[in-house]
Amino acid sequence: MTIPRLELCAAELLSKLISKAVSSLNLKIDKTYLYSDSTIVLAWINTSPHLLKIFSNRISRNHELTKDFSWHHVKTSENPADIISRGMTPQQLMETLCGGMVHNFFFK
Repeated sequence: MTIPRLELCAAELLSKLISKAVSSLNLKIDKTYLYSDSTIVLAWINTSPHLLKIFSNRISRNHELTKDFSWHHVKTSENPADIISRGMTPQQLMETLCGGMVHNFFFK
């Protein structure tokens, strides 16, 4: 499987999880932002499903689940979801989580 297809699978999983979480909260949420570091996947998500024959089912499902949410790009180097895949020591991981990238991403 290619990297863009894996990234599309990740976006699909995020769509399912966030949709379930939001519906389970029983709260009114005004805005929900979803992020991907894959510009290819973001382009696919913003394309009409009938133009993407190979991925049309996944894109349609994504549109259905995230119609009230907005997708945005995050630089790979600033993507908090990729922290664990970077080969860090436990100390580096704690420094990144507590005072570095994650804080900067969510509070800038």
